[in-house]
Amino acid sequence: MSKFYYITLGFITLGLGYLTWEIFKPFFHPLAWAIVISLVFYPLYSILRKYIKSNSIASSLTLIVIVIVILGPVTSVSFMLIQEITDLALYIQEGHYTIDDLMKHPKTKEFGQKIFTTLKISPKELEKKIIDGISTIGTTLITNITKSIGNILGLVINFVIMTFAIFFILKDGPSFINTIQEYMPFTEDEKNRLGMQIKDIVVSTVYGGLIVAIAQGIITGITIAALGF
Repeated sequence: MSKFYYITLGFITLGLGYLTWEIFKPFFHPLAWAIVISLVFYPLYSILRKYIKSNSIASSLTLIVIVIVILGPVTSVSFMLIQEITDLALYIQEGHYTIDDLMKHPKTKEFGQKIFTTLKISPKELEKKIIDGISTIGTTLITNITKSIGNILGLVINFVIMTFAIFFILKDGPSFINTIQEYMPFTEDEKNRLGMQIKDIVVSTVYGGLIVAIAQGIITGITIAALGF
């Protein structure tokens, strides 16, 4: 075959590869989240499998828990945050609570004086900046949520793709991994060692991030409680 044939075949292959990438690129983000979430909740799936013989039922129950855990707090916190920021801005603007009132509090008086001295700013100026900042944050949040609602179809599609992917990753993940290992050009011992190394890296990364997030939440809660808020 001529050199021209191989060059043409190479360009066609690259072109088809690029088109395939463009087709599947929008799905990579929900699929990546599906893999991470599946790893986090896989222990729950393993526990259910001890009592439920069907992979599909155990995967479905785990998926229901995941959806509740994700949608419940996110929806609740989002609406609460918007409401609290809006109420705080109105509360300060109406003069119910000022920086002068805050400075009278024994826990904040000394710290507040240091801030005024360091920033060389008066309480009234700081109050105005805080009100402007709160209003900006509230406006930004409302704008982003409005944009998200406007793009609700895309969010729903991504969420549906993610849930389907989670279901099949939990249900068929181990068998899929075993199938991949069968086609690897390694010995069984090398396959097992490679699989364990990949598992350790992924698990330590995912669960490490989860543990850090939990620790940050606990520290934040303790700090807020200690400050009396």
